[in-house]
Amino acid sequence: MTSGAVTERDDETVSRSMYLIGGRRVTVSDLLDADLIQVGETLRFRRSRIGVAYDATVTETGRIRLEPDGEEFRSPSRAAMVAAGMRAVDGWRVWLVVDQNRMLDAVRQELLDQVISRVAAVAHQHNEDTERQRIHERLRQARRLADEHSPERISVRDLLSLWGASDRGDQVSRIEADLANHGLVTSPSFRAVTLDTTVSLTTPPSEAEETTAADLPGTEDVPVGTDDEGGSDLDVRLTVGNLFRFHLSAGRDPDHP
Repeated sequence: MTSGAVTERDDETVSRSMYLIGGRRVTVSDLLDADLIQVGETLRFRRSRIGVAYDATVTETGRIRLEPDGEEFRSPSRAAMVAAGMRAVDGWRVWLVVDQNRMLDAVRQELLDQVISRVAAVAHQHNEDTERQRIHERLRQARRLADEHSPERISVRDLLSLWGASDRGDQVSRIEADLANHGLVTSPSFRAVTLDTTVSLTTPPSEAEETTAADLPGTEDVPVGTDDEGGSDLDVRLTVGNLFRFHLSAGRDPDHP
């Protein structure tokens, strides 16, 4: 086989890789599947301002187990909220992967970069794949500006057009997932303003208003199978490696869940 030949396995890899960055949020399970973190890895949420740190470990199912009480959460944000008794916090940007000495968010960005590189290495690419690469590069640039405290300002109409959308319809969930995967939010929310309003592409605050655990809405009743990102156990079980097979068995196109 020549070096430029494309195998069926290459095609399948592209399909499931593009599904990962084209419509759903990256999960800790995805990082495990990509060998970017390991089972048993220690995570630490350090709040230097008040001199407190919270530890957690990564389970084999991709959940975050708080120490020492053993509560497990699929969502890094929910885990951080419960650990610190906070109303809202971006868990991807506060959990440090101790052995790697970098934030969970940085590991997520490495995964996205790997996915794009893998797709670009395949000789033939579908138009939709190319569009998703463009969106990834565009959002990566926006994240860089946000980290430099010079967030990009863009109208809601122009923001939607990046995904080929003219209004806030069926694409909203995908747009929010793509933004979240790059650690971005719009300020104000692009859902709450007119199409001609200018919003900033920025990162959410690492910490928010502190509350007691009792003040967290629904915290005590949150079962292991749900989280603050609206996910379920089904999302946890669907890893990068079996997403494609799941959609085929369900008679679905992996690029259009």
